[in-house]
Amino acid sequence: KQVTGVKDPYREVKRMSNDYALKLLPRLKKIIEESVDPLETAARLAIAGNVIDFAVYDDLQVEETMIKVLNQDFAINDYEAFREKTLESKNLLFFADNAGEIVFDKALIETMIEARSKPYDRITYVVKGRPILNDATLEDVEYVNLTSLSNISFETILSEENVDYDKSTVEEWFRKHDFVIAKGQGNYERFSDHSNIFFLLLVKCPVLAGDLRVSIGDIVLKYNG
Repeated sequence: KQVTGVKDPYREVKRMSNDYALKLLPRLKKIIEESVDPLETAARLAIAGNVIDFAVYDDLQVEETMIKVLNQDFAINDYEAFREKTLESKNLLFFADNAGEIVFDKALIETMIEARSKPYDRITYVVKGRPILNDATLEDVEYVNLTSLSNISFETILSEENVDYDKSTVEEWFRKHDFVIAKGQGNYERFSDHSNIFFLLLVKCPVLAGDLRVSIGDIVLKYNG
């Protein structure tokens, strides 16, 4: 921003990511609906969506990743706990990662709601408060129509005023929600010391692979109980 004077140099890249994912959405829904376990399939696809990350990958291999992630074993697999929380919790807190990927999140949340006997009392979906690489912002949320989900509201972290996230605000969110999901590597690094949180991610860097004792390319559904 300081060099170019452009507030969001990744705006067009994010728009392309969102458009690409929206075109995939009918196919995602079909894969989920026709699967043996729609919830697990939706969780896997939400992890596959994490490949839409121009900060790590130059070429986009989303469809290949989808096929791979649908068939590979979890390196860390806390799916049963995830399923139990999906069905029994009242309030969902969801930390988003990238533009484009949020369309996969939408498919996951819709599947979670369908698996339950009633909607969540509250869903709080958290994005970045200012442009940071290709991370999702409120503009992206509106663009992909996440606003259409039942009982959903939106919050932001890392705003223009706060270089780091406001820890007291985040702690309050954790207190008010009995089910917390964090997507991607950045959110794992940010919240790995918290309890009662699920991490859904595709491992892309050696540091994180070492921390989790897994390999690059592995998929992770990890619960910090």
